[in-house]
Amino acid sequence: MRWSVSLFLLLLLACSRALGQVGNDNLTGPAGIFNGDVTSAGDYDPYTGNVRRSIIDIAVAGTVGTQPLALVRTANSRGSGQWKYGFGTAGNWRHNYMWSLSTDENTVSGFSPSSYSVNFPDGRSVSFAYSSSDAYYRGPTGVTERFVPLSGGVAYLVLSDNTRIQFQATQYTDPQQVCDQYDHCHTVTYYGYNWLAQAIIDPYGLRTTLTYTTIGSDQVLYQVTEPAGRWLRFSYVTTPWNNYTGQPDVLLQTVTASDGRSVLYRYGGMPFSPGTYEYSFLSKVDSTATAISRLLTPTRHPMSRPTATTTGLRCSKPALTPCTVARCGESPTFTLPPITLTELLLLSVRSRVKITIPVQAPGEHFPLSR
Repeated sequence: MRWSVSLFLLLLLACSRALGQVGNDNLTGPAGIFNGDVTSAGDYDPYTGNVRRSIIDIAVAGTVGTQPLALVRTANSRGSGQWKYGFGTAGNWRHNYMWSLSTDENTVSGFSPSSYSVNFPDGRSVSFAYSSSDAYYRGPTGVTERFVPLSGGVAYLVLSDNTRIQFQATQYTDPQQVCDQYDHCHTVTYYGYNWLAQAIIDPYGLRTTLTYTTIGSDQVLYQVTEPAGRWLRFSYVTTPWNNYTGQPDVLLQTVTASDGRSVLYRYGGMPFSPGTYEYSFLSKVDSTATAISRLLTPTRHPMSRPTATTTGLRCSKPALTPCTVARCGESPTFTLPPITLTELLLLSVRSRVKITIPVQAPGEHFPLSR
């Protein structure tokens, strides 16, 4: 009896481990689309158990080429989100411009990587390597995407419809101390590449470009521009709480479109006791275009100087600098995320609200509303 109980427990443990690992051998990762999703009740993969949800937060009409100019968020229950400069750790959210590429290091400067690992915005993760039967590097059997290896500082992921994702390589050095069993040490310099997605090139050669700004030592997505010049612009916010690394999160705060509309992302921090760090989560998504048309009223509010008046706008600097909008009347003051004065004026036209901006002498600065 004792042996039978022990055998039963052993089998139960083995089965529980097996169930926990189901889908880990999926060719595009546990969150990757490969087997065909079931969409009759949401969107999930019956093999990996991954549940997927995609939301279009903002889209710009009239774009040129086959690639839409839109911000699409995708959450995968078995995926790994991009918490840094993304939407926080909770929910595993990524957006459709979060392309990333990684390669191994080598002791030879200017080397050609033997394989390329691509993380797709939709949750897939695919490694591409040399194939003797193809001029392109190939992924596992059944993966239709291909890869053009590094040449002239760039490499390309080729999608199934011949759209190409262009990655720019920047070489870095990584000196490391290597010691033998007798503690005889010397320095070995390793070389590697940092990769940035620079463009999405449609099958007809039309380029949607991705440009970056610097936050700390990181290159962070700043603007996505379609072939005719329309764009989406990104800004970020630093959380007042620390993540598991002991540092604050820097998260995506607003996405502003060239037509004047924008989206605001709000976050919260959740600690798990005892003594853990706070984890950032996306708590709310607001359309600032809707908020502005709702919040602006024709009521006049005095500025800090008695001669200056406005209809709900308080600006800290001249035009084309960030401004804030405050609610007038009996309700508490409400501050929207930073937008340019030009974008605010466009939105005021749409909402049929007149905005009066006080004349500002050179060197004068009105206070931001809070």
